[in-house]
Amino acid sequence: MARQFVPIVVIVVLLLSGAVFAFFEAIYLRDQFREIGEGKIALWMWVFFIVSGVFAGAAIAFIAMLFRR
Repeated sequence: MARQFVPIVVIVVLLLSGAVFAFFEAIYLRDQFREIGEGKIALWMWVFFIVSGVFAGAAIAFIAMLFRR
């Protein structure tokens, strides 16, 4: 019974760890943008913020799917 939830739990853990990594990377790039001020850094900062949000949203969707079973 519990073995069927293992893949979903692994996916949730991977998505959440990816979201945390992308969020910290976006914060690092925000600091770099404030120091250097280059527009290309700001673009990548927002890309990482969006990726972080997508990963977190997908993790929440998988958690909701897990509890509906």
